[in-house]
Amino acid sequence: MLETTHATADTFPRLMLQHARTQPLHPAFREKDLGIWQTTNWAQVEQLVRLLACGLALSRKLRGEGGRVWCLMSDGEWNEGSNWESLIFARQQQLANLSVIVDVNGLQGFGTTAEVADLRPLAVKLRDFGWEVDEVDGHDPAAITAAGRRQAGGPHAILAATTKGRGVSFMEGRVEWHYLPLTRELYEQAVGEVQSAGGSSSAATG
Repeated sequence: MLETTHATADTFPRLMLQHARTQPLHPAFREKDLGIWQTTNWAQVEQLVRLLACGLALSRKLRGEGGRVWCLMSDGEWNEGSNWESLIFARQQQLANLSVIVDVNGLQGFGTTAEVADLRPLAVKLRDFGWEVDEVDGHDPAAITAAGRRQAGGPHAILAATTKGRGVSFMEGRVEWHYLPLTRELYEQAVGEVQSAGGSSSAATG
């Protein structure tokens, strides 16, 4: 969760690398001064939009504060019913200061999203709930930035299509890297492969 008043563009990736190298599952951290919350347990994950993002966005709206609330989610998290309730709430409250980026890589903890609970086409469903939706290449920073800068008239979702572990030989397209930690050796190998392929901007871990 990110409130844009405090953080810069590279803040969240830098913190994820700092906290995620040796921790399995979902690394947890909070950088209060930067307006960032990274949740860890399953109960928190399913409440990302409803309790945190919607609450922060509504609070800022009621207090007349500027800025935008960003929530980064996976496609698998839309298995949780509370997130669909949040779509209704955000639309009803006209939370135009709320944007959700969904990492659409087609993999989740127990298999592909199509096998576990197929919600395709997700964009159509979100639009049916009254959200504005952009679909972009999740490996194209310029496309994500352009979609994020668009002035939406209501709550806004960016569906970023990615390949999990792109550019890393032992990780790309592998479901087990949803939760495995990196050893120092694997981390250095991954960084080397990404850099050899043309720099960190051309690959993402999904």
